[in-house]
Amino acid sequence: MQYPKAVQVAIQQHLQEPFQSEPEQKAYWLETGTKLIHSNPPKDLTPEYTEPLPEGYSISLVITSDAGEGTYYVTKPLTLGGGCND
Repeated sequence: MQYPKAVQVAIQQHLQEPFQSEPEQKAYWLETGTKLIHSNPPKDLTPEYTEPLPEGYSISLVITSDAGEGTYYVTKPLTLGGGCND
């Protein structure tokens, strides 16, 4: 999925936050099976947190194991009746 540039940068920064380097981040994601999905979290799962991103997008993390692995969900902004979401 293609996101606006500001959203792409914010996602990259958010996902990099807990790591010292990009190689460390990639190794963790490969080792744990952590995923990034472009959808709302399933209604039967409670996100650990949800944070706003630019342009009305948001990112949520659902933890899927005691080891800390999980799934990030990026949600598009809602548009109701063609109005803007400021």
